[in-house]
Amino acid sequence: MTNLLKAATLFAKLAGEKDPKAKVRNRGDCVFPAEHPKVKDNKDHFPTTSESQARNALARASQYSKVPPWYSGTLQSLVSAVQRKVRSKYKGIEVTDFKQALIAKTHLRSSLGRPKWLRGIGVGLDDTGYFVKINVNTITSEIRNAVPRQVNQVSVKLDAVGEIVAQ
Repeated sequence: MTNLLKAATLFAKLAGEKDPKAKVRNRGDCVFPAEHPKVKDNKDHFPTTSESQARNALARASQYSKVPPWYSGTLQSLVSAVQRKVRSKYKGIEVTDFKQALIAKTHLRSSLGRPKWLRGIGVGLDDTGYFVKINVNTITSEIRNAVPRQVNQVSVKLDAVGEIVAQ
């Protein structure tokens, strides 16, 4: 019985540790390598070895609606880390951060006023970073002419949401 207990204890200890003899998959440069302190599953995440991988990392990071189980941190910190890495490594890929989008949103809200067609102004996230989102009942040429495509280098997108009614 003692040998069985020792074996079970050793197995449990080894199961929680990395196998020093295991082959490590070399994915090149990653935003979150396996040994990163916020990575829980000991795997590489968001490789950025090529520009296409970096764009893919931006797109995938922005698709999360909650913190993935492998990450120890906030969703905002994950997205920001991916954006910082891509921005620093690939200068040709433009990435808008959250603060820029909030400033642009505030500026656009004050410049538009309160036209009848406006249903709301918010901040959205896609594979190029954050953008200002303008919710309208329907998109018309009048609205397209009134809303700029960019504010302070932040993209502005129109979204037809229909009539909003209190319930």
